[in-house]
Amino acid sequence: MEAATQDQVSTRRDQRSTADQASELQNLANIPVTVPAFGREYQISRFSIHQLAQAMTYLGPLQYVVQQFADRREGISQGEIVSIVLGALSISGESVIGLISVATTEPIEWIGAQKDELAALELLTATIEKNTHFFSQENIERYKALLGRLQAAIPALSGLTSTPSSSTDTTT
Repeated sequence: MEAATQDQVSTRRDQRSTADQASELQNLANIPVTVPAFGREYQISRFSIHQLAQAMTYLGPLQYVVQQFADRREGISQGEIVSIVLGALSISGESVIGLISVATTEPIEWIGAQKDELAALELLTATIEKNTHFFSQENIERYKALLGRLQAAIPALSGLTSTPSSSTDTTT
């Protein structure tokens, strides 16, 4: 009986490993996901640097939502995804529309005028799923280190020192 259980555990681990490898390969190759929405088909993939810069405007209000996806990449149920996405809409519907616009390259006004809210949720979910790498703990640590280097370099570039300047206010 115990041997059968070990075999089942080993099989599940191998399946998970294969699924993880396939997911990693998709991320590396940036294979888009096709999402039918609003009578069209959209190819949603990882954001380019330009798209990421555009998306940053909308990601601030959605940080909680994106972090939920990043923290729970594995084992997240469809119901949990819906709950997280509905949370995004309640936090900032305008940010959701903006993020979908960046992913689809459709104008914000056009996205906002559409009537199929489930199609919008599909697009938002695919967009967040394809871009959670940006918010991984590993990348957050790298961003902090890079920002620290930038903070150290900026005063040196401008010729400033890091010592506080003294006030010369003579109004008394």
